[in-house]
Amino acid sequence: MPEPYEERTGRRQTGPFAGQTKSPTDRDGRAVTFEAGAKQPGYVPPLSDHLSPNQAHLGSTSAASQPSAEDYLQMGIDKHEKSQGDEELSESAHYFRKAAEGGSAAGCVFYGLALRHGWGVQRDEKQAFGWLEMGCATVMQKPSTDIVDLDRRQSLMPMGTQNKLSAEVIMAIYEVGNCFEHAWGVPGTKRNQPNHQMAAMYYRLGAEQGDRDNQEHLANLLSQGKYGLKKDMWEAAFWYRAAIDNGLSPIGLSWVYKVRLLANQIRAGWP
Repeated sequence: MPEPYEERTGRRQTGPFAGQTKSPTDRDGRAVTFEAGAKQPGYVPPLSDHLSPNQAHLGSTSAASQPSAEDYLQMGIDKHEKSQGDEELSESAHYFRKAAEGGSAAGCVFYGLALRHGWGVQRDEKQAFGWLEMGCATVMQKPSTDIVDLDRRQSLMPMGTQNKLSAEVIMAIYEVGNCFEHAWGVPGTKRNQPNHQMAAMYYRLGAEQGDRDNQEHLANLLSQGKYGLKKDMWEAAFWYRAAIDNGLSPIGLSWVYKVRLLANQIRAGWP
């Protein structure tokens, strides 16, 4: 089982760009260390940390004469990956916003991440949440913090939606789930008031699409049962097994198979 977020990182994810001094972390919250002789002030967490293997195609350019949303996205990624200081990061954030305004879900996600972590723009978690949420808007009904309404449907998808979601939207779903899990910029909430029930709603949507990161985070929340979410070790084991099938390391998770064995024995009338 993954360690709690605070134990994995000690602090929230930040970058060293907007006067921050905390160590950056990757998408899964692991602290990024620097090689001997590396220039820490110029380090920029690669955007690949936020991409699953099936999302590696994001940012491919188009052949249009005028920059498209995907062109701006690629320009933003290039600037971010090659940045040596605030100027390149500012340009990167500018291109991400242009991509987002052009309708790119990935642009919404990357611009939201820039705002969340202060990558070339002033850090603003509330605006970050808005842009990340916008990345989900093409397929999801307007999210609500009304838990009663969510309990009634147990889904954020519009009625009758069966389509496979794009990699960009799944990435947006994951990041919005992170916002609810850690109380990052969610309207009407305080920094110390995570909402794991809402986080689980988002993670479940991504998990059902076969995304490993969403599966792992959903399982982790279900195994903890905190901040408004009921503990459910059976479902947690199910999603951990799904994540393991998708490549998650099984170290420390042998219990998820024992739970399945017990369930099979109970169904068979044992003891």
